[in-house]
Amino acid sequence: MNNHINTSDCKVTDSFSFERMTAYLRFYCRIEGRTLLYAIGTLFSLIAANILITVLTHLSAYRYNYAALRQTPGFDPIWRSECNMALFILILLFAVAGSMVYGRFSTKSSRLEVLTVPATGTEKLTAWLIIYIAGSFVAWFVCMMCADILRVLLMHIFTPFGSQVHIISPWRLLTLNEFEGGTGYLRPTKWLVDIYGLTLFLQSVFAVGSIYLPRYSFFKTSCTLMILLSIAALMTILGMRLFFGDASVTSAFSDPGELTKSRIIWSAIGWIVASCLLYWLGYARMKQTEVALKW
Repeated sequence: MNNHINTSDCKVTDSFSFERMTAYLRFYCRIEGRTLLYAIGTLFSLIAANILITVLTHLSAYRYNYAALRQTPGFDPIWRSECNMALFILILLFAVAGSMVYGRFSTKSSRLEVLTVPATGTEKLTAWLIIYIAGSFVAWFVCMMCADILRVLLMHIFTPFGSQVHIISPWRLLTLNEFEGGTGYLRPTKWLVDIYGLTLFLQSVFAVGSIYLPRYSFFKTSCTLMILLSIAALMTILGMRLFFGDASVTSAFSDPGELTKSRIIWSAIGWIVASCLLYWLGYARMKQTEVALKW
């Protein structure tokens, strides 16, 4: 199979070229296709296994007709646990995907292969972000829906609770079941913005770690992140107690007050800006590597 980009009509300039970016995207998918398919298969197996465990722990809920007790027609008692599990897998998936963004910088030979491809650094980074951000999210959503459909089929075949088993709706999965109660939309929206924003930010952290700590980057970045978070939490608590007393520690984690649309928008902007800054740090490091290898 020919894994080279046709450069006859592709002159590399400093300006961004959508044609070169898509050519590199196809090239990257060819050379990493097996790895990406293996990762998707592993993701589906992990989700299916966790859903099976969740089903086994909720058989009593079906047996005692939990849906009828909730007085919610068409409600499946497994949905909340399933969404909690989906959130955990989403965070884990984005962390692993982040450590793969600059994964080909782990050895000198692979770095040379990446840097000699006729595409600018911005075009390469754009292709990687399409794969590891948009692609990871789509893979997570599709695998979750397919695994849930498999759950419903198995429950209809092997259990007597078929009338209480329902496929989760795409909206409920995307909102992680946060709008179930119907108690307004601002607080659930703020929670979802923070969760998805934190997931994106976490991926950018692991992406930076994958180029600054190229070998075993996921393990090294995880250890570094836990150490930094522990130190930051300890310093914050000690500082608040020192300057404001013990009551400030409790008040800092209490309800922040009335939510507004502007607060939600600024929260989303903050997560996006912080993630972009970290991706920029990774991009700057990649450009430094490119200059060093040229010399």
